Amino acid sequence: MTTGAARAYGFSRLPPSGPVVRPVQTRVPALPTHWCSPPGLLWGHPLLIRRARSRPRGVGARRHRRSALPRLNAPPAPYVPSDTAEQRSRSQPAAPGGILSRGIVRSSRSVLRRVNGTGLLIAVLVATLGALSFPVWSYADRAGTPQANLDAASTPTPWGPLSATDRDFVTKVRLAGLWEGAAGLQAQQRAPSVAIKAAGDHLVMGHAALDQHDRDVAGKLGIELPSQPSPQQQGWLRQLTADTGTAYERDFANLLRAAHGKVFALVAQVRATTRNSLVRGLADDANTTVLDHMTMLEATGLVDFDALAVPS
Repeated sequence: MTTGAARAYGFSRLPPSGPVVRPVQTRVPALPTHWCSPPGLLWGHPLLIRRARSRPRGVGARRHRRSALPRLNAPPAPYVPSDTAEQRSRSQPAAPGGILSRGIVRSSRSVLRRVNGTGLLIAVLVATLGALSFPVWSYADRAGTPQANLDAASTPTPWGPLSATDRDFVTKVRLAGLWEGAAGLQAQQRAPSVAIKAAGDHLVMGHAALDQHDRDVAGKLGIELPSQPSPQQQGWLRQLTADTGTAYERDFANLLRAAHGKVFALVAQVRATTRNSLVRGLADDANTTVLDHMTMLEATGLVDFDALAVPS
């Protein structure tokens, strides 16, 4: 070992012979990274001695030794306090609104995604239901809706379901017989012309048979029938009683023809839609009777078809 190497390792001189005797090393504080000292003190520091022992030997050892040793006269490193804000944030417990708030945000985002998906599904279902219900809603504004509502309420009977339309039909057949039979009897008594008298005969005979059939059906189905004409029909009878001459003939033909036309339309509807066998048979009888009366009234030649074409 040379004298320079001995000084580098802390020896003042080389021993004459024999093994190297190292002095007892005392505990020395760690070498600061920013501390610079003269070469003698720096190379003699025990920390560098321990580092020198672990250096690789052989090829490349000198390059490694130079890169491992601290540079002399290097500028001091900036002071970095050990207790930084990041370390304090890591060492201190999280605030109530920290991790919990982030978890709430994540969960709320997932909930929002689920809510958005559910809202989209609900919107599709609502649009589908609206498209399906539109034909029903548009049908509700048609002229035949009240009649459809009457068909909705049905009562089971041994002869089939009895709808509200069927009940209304049985009642109107009775009302027609009450006032038209009385008008036909009046025409027989007054007999201003042969055509009026013939029409009166058909009214009396036809409504007598139809009224008996109607009362039988009403009794079996439990339908209560009126015993006198409606106020409007009573007004028509008073008008015919007050008329004389040609006025009576004209009013007789037109009033009864208009009334039979309305009943004829109802008869056709009931005959086409009823599910009750008794009502169906009554509709067949009424259709024949009403058609015969219309034919006899038109045979008088006094019917104003232009007035009948105007809906009343």
